[in-house]
Amino acid sequence: MKRMRKAITLLIPLLLVSTLSSVCHGELYRWEDQDGKVHYTDSIPPDQVESGHTELSEEGIRVKSVGKAKTPEEVEKEQELKRLRAEQKKLLEKQRSEDQVLVRTFHSEDDIIMAREGKITAIEVMIEATKNNVLRQQERLVKLLGQAADLERTGKEVHGNLIDGIRQVEEAIRDSYATIVTQEKQKNEIRAKFDQDLARYRQLKKLPVSKSPLPIQEKRPVLHNMVACAGPTECNRLWEKAKEYVRQNATTAVQTSNPQIVITAPPTTEKDISVILSRIDDKGGPGATLFLDLQCKRALNGREVCKGKRAETIVEGFRPALVGEETSPE
Repeated sequence: MKRMRKAITLLIPLLLVSTLSSVCHGELYRWEDQDGKVHYTDSIPPDQVESGHTELSEEGIRVKSVGKAKTPEEVEKEQELKRLRAEQKKLLEKQRSEDQVLVRTFHSEDDIIMAREGKITAIEVMIEATKNNVLRQQERLVKLLGQAADLERTGKEVHGNLIDGIRQVEEAIRDSYATIVTQEKQKNEIRAKFDQDLARYRQLKKLPVSKSPLPIQEKRPVLHNMVACAGPTECNRLWEKAKEYVRQNATTAVQTSNPQIVITAPPTTEKDISVILSRIDDKGGPGATLFLDLQCKRALNGREVCKGKRAETIVEGFRPALVGEETSPE
């Protein structure tokens, strides 16, 4: 029995050499069928082409290996992996480029902080200018409403041009507050962007977190006079609560009220606080932003009553009155 096994062992290489010799003038392939049986042939059966095979030289040395054909799912995964790698490479290149710009543009942490404050200040100047324009529009609205009231008292009809004029002024005031809402959001976006830049700059320069006179804005300022709502039902509910809040806190009577804006009469004394409530619809969405603004008469000493404690309390109480949040920022 041992002799027979030894003979078989010696015979296998001879059979392989014989097989190679029989196809030495052509290509030789090694492949496995579905049962795992190994075959050496000078061609691949058509039904085995996609199953993978090895091409051998005349000496039986592997020349090339062809893997098993990928399934559609495997091809899709491979393509997705390539896409993710390309996207990651692109992001790394973008980050590298931004890092270079950041280091070249700013020479210190204070440079970044001052640039941030400069941009915010510029927006605050624009907001103040817009509010001054609202005051002028409000004065114009008072005159137009006065004309309409005079006509009604004398029993005359309020003509269409006057009604259109009142509506146009109301829309101009609401558009002004839409601009202010956008600018307030821009201020927070600037803070967030510069805070990221400052943190990245410190990382690139290997700097410790310093106690700068103008540190990172780690907590966004809470805009107590802005409340966002997601859809018509919620917005209508909050709008009614907001109108009630105006009636409770304004010291001047409601002058005009419609589904988009509520305006109380302008202040006539230094103690008066006029309130304007706007409903700014989101562009392309069902939601809106409710925005509360105060108008006060400037005192003889130049101090604005709207900078006082009472006005501050009204502003800080707006959001809690609508959505029940705490008055102090988180």
